[in-house]
Amino acid sequence: MDAQQRSLAIETGPQVVDRSSDAEPANSVLIVHHNSVDTIWTTVRAVVDEGVSPTEITVVDNSESIDVSVELRERNDIGINLLFTDNAGYAAAVNTGVRHLASEGRLRSRVLVLTHETLPELGAIHALEQAMLATGAVAVGPTLVVGHGADARVWSRGGVLSKRLLRPSHVGHGEPWPERVRLPESPVRRRWLDGAAVLYDGETLRDRPLPEQYFLYLEELDYHVQLGRDGKTVYWQPSAVMHQASDGVPPYYLLRNTVLFQRRWGRWPYSTLAVGIAAGGAWRRSRRREPSRTRVVGGLWQALKDGRAAAKA
Repeated sequence: MDAQQRSLAIETGPQVVDRSSDAEPANSVLIVHHNSVDTIWTTVRAVVDEGVSPTEITVVDNSESIDVSVELRERNDIGINLLFTDNAGYAAAVNTGVRHLASEGRLRSRVLVLTHETLPELGAIHALEQAMLATGAVAVGPTLVVGHGADARVWSRGGVLSKRLLRPSHVGHGEPWPERVRLPESPVRRRWLDGAAVLYDGETLRDRPLPEQYFLYLEELDYHVQLGRDGKTVYWQPSAVMHQASDGVPPYYLLRNTVLFQRRWGRWPYSTLAVGIAAGGAWRRSRRREPSRTRVVGGLWQALKDGRAAAKA
C-alpha cells in the first residue's frame, strides 16, 4: 500500500492554549506504539515530566487492534494525540506521524522520536536540545541503558560503522552502568544512532522521510548514513540518559535487512562478506531456539530472498 493511502484514524487531544507566552513549542514528540499499552503511558508521563505539553505528544499506534485502540482512548486522561495507522513498520509510523503533524501545521522545529518503552531520565530531552543547538546536527541521540540496578548495562552510546564492511556496532554496548564519571560532557559525532530515541531537526525529517523498506531494524542506520552522505551530521549526547528494553535484532531481520543495507550502501566484495557474517550470526541465534536445522536454513534462505526483493523495490 502506498504511504499516502494508509488508513488513518486521528484523535486530537483538547487544544489547551498557553496564554503566558506567544513562543511556539520547540519540540513535537512522536511515540511509535505497537501492542504495549502497559508501557506506553509510563513513557508518556516521563515525557510530560520533562516539561513537554501533552498536546505536543502524538502516539502513532500501528497495533491494528480494536482492543488496543479502545484501551488507548480510555486511558488517555491527559489529552495527548492518538494516531492509528496500518502496521507498515517503524519508519512508516514515524513518516505517517510527521506527515500528519505537517499537514496540521503542528510540526515543530525539532521532533523527538521514541519507541513505546523508552524512558528519559530527568533533563535528558533538554540535554538533547542543547546538543542540537551547539552542534548544528540534524539528529542527536542519548545514552541508552537496558536493565536495572546491578544488572544495568549500556545499550548504546551512539553507533559506528566498520570501514569496508560497513558493519554497524553500538559504542559501549554491554558495559556496566552507571559509569557517568567516564562520559565526556560535550556531544560526540557518530555515524548513526539507535532508533529507540532520536531528536531530529523537523524540517529534515519532513523533507527526507525514513526508508520504509526495512519494516523493522536497521532503518535508522540507513537513514543516518544517508544524512551523512547529504553532508549533515548526527551526534551522541552523553549526559542525556534514557532507558529502554531490547533483545536485539531477530535472526530473520538481521539477515534480510543486512542484505538490503549492503545492496544500498556496500561495495563488492566487502558487501558479500558482510552478508556472510550476518548469515552466520543469524544461524547461531536461530539455532538457540530452533532445533531443526532444516527450518533454520529455510528461514535464512527466505530472509536472503526477501532482502534482495526489498532492495529492488
